[in-house]
Amino acid sequence: MTKFKLYEDILSRSWNRYFYDVEANTIEEAVEKVRYEEVDCYDSEQIYEVIDELDPVDNNGSPTREIYNDKDELMWHNAELVNRGEIITQGIRSISENLSLIMEGEPESFRGGDIAFSTARRVMEMLGWKCSYAGKATLGQDAYHCIICTKPDKDFKYKIFGNAYEGSISISKENYER
Repeated sequence: MTKFKLYEDILSRSWNRYFYDVEANTIEEAVEKVRYEEVDCYDSEQIYEVIDELDPVDNNGSPTREIYNDKDELMWHNAELVNRGEIITQGIRSISENLSLIMEGEPESFRGGDIAFSTARRVMEMLGWKCSYAGKATLGQDAYHCIICTKPDKDFKYKIFGNAYEGSISISKENYER
């Protein structure tokens, strides 16, 4: 039998604890100093009880376990076990859910990247807004589309502009002109 020298890299999620001595007038001020990294920690430790190995799905389909030989050559990784279609589907679902939560709060405006124009329209319609196409403008390769979203019980409307090339959207609240 032959003996092989191997090593394994495993990506995991863990918590680290940092300790501070903070001079401040109040506890709230002390918390703010730590929050904004205005003080240095004097000690730290890794909390081993809460180390979780990550699945490739949690890492956008990239490997979370890799086995190498003694020449640092990758021999195996677990990313090939991932259903990338499911990762994409989960990503789209997450974008829709997050945009829905944002728009439920009726913000004055919102800008977002990597959000399909059609996703923005679908989310608004799910929230009960009636969306109508308002036009298209082209600047070079970029095509900007606009929809107007209205709701009978609201005294404002939303204009949504979307860039078909980059996948970015801009949403703005406007009062009805009377």
